[in-house]
Amino acid sequence: MSSSVAENIVAKSGSFDSIIVDGSSIGHGQVITKRVELGANVRVISSGEIKLPANALITTISMVVTTAFTRASQATTSQKVGTTDGGTEEVVALVSGAMSNTSAYALAVGRGNSTDTGVADVLDATYQMVLKKAFFPEPTSLWMEVHSSSDMSAGAVGFIVEFITL
Repeated sequence: MSSSVAENIVAKSGSFDSIIVDGSSIGHGQVITKRVELGANVRVISSGEIKLPANALITTISMVVTTAFTRASQATTSQKVGTTDGGTEEVVALVSGAMSNTSAYALAVGRGNSTDTGVADVLDATYQMVLKKAFFPEPTSLWMEVHSSSDMSAGAVGFIVEFITL
């Protein structure tokens, strides 16, 4: 730390969301959320494009049912996250059967998954999502998806990306 910066720091009690050192923001967390309502008889629910700025470091990705939805038959519900619409899952691998068991026709409010172990447990995820890629030096777009092996209808999913910029 340069002496001019050190001379300008005044210690006070309290907590800080971020610290600015030589023009850079350190530790400033950001969250992007999207809520998507299901159309009738769909097998994929997509977040649509979620834009991240340059130098984004993803800390957590989560998905949660915000309005219960039904499936036409017993089904496996899975999730994935990639950098192209409907593309490969290079950010979070496809996690099959993670949000529900195959015997349930409905998926209840509060069911979901996360890359955060504590959140995944509370959302009753069968298998936790795991980040495969977290740092994006260039501006990047993400697409988060929930897949079902049978048609889904009448519900909504919340998609959450938490990150910091370096």
